[in-house]
Amino acid sequence: MLTIQNNTVVSGKEGECYLNYKDADGTACRKDFAQVSKIELKIEFEKTEFNALGRRNKLHRQTGWKGTGSATFKYNSSGLRMMADQYNKTGVLPMFDVQIINLDPQSAMVVGSQEVWAKNCILDSLILAKLDVESDIMDEDIGFTFDDFEIKDTFTNKNNANAFV
Repeated sequence: MLTIQNNTVVSGKEGECYLNYKDADGTACRKDFAQVSKIELKIEFEKTEFNALGRRNKLHRQTGWKGTGSATFKYNSSGLRMMADQYNKTGVLPMFDVQIINLDPQSAMVVGSQEVWAKNCILDSLILAKLDVESDIMDEDIGFTFDDFEIKDTFTNKNNANAFV
């Protein structure tokens, strides 16, 4: 029987997040996205439903996937708005890559770390400007899509190397 140990759970407050992109003049940039308070990358599997002779039930076949991301961060940077401004002026919306590293020093001794990249990200929407008299600290949410990803490092549970979940 597997039991969870307190040093195998990963803190959501520990880790790093970076945006990698090219600025308007083509220079490669890497921005520490430290003001992020929540970020998620998600893939949704697409499938086709079909009938088969001799079967009463529907069968399914996976046919692809769609990558989406969402982030909440402090409203204190104009970088993404500058990307929107570049699109407005030139017709070119820069793509970016998101690098997320889960690295909790306490659990890293047991489960290690994980590093995932979402590649070729495109903004879905963006707050251009904001005021909020009810907010002591303003946040903003963005959504984006991506068309590739890479898992560069994975969690490795040293206590149970065969654990799937």
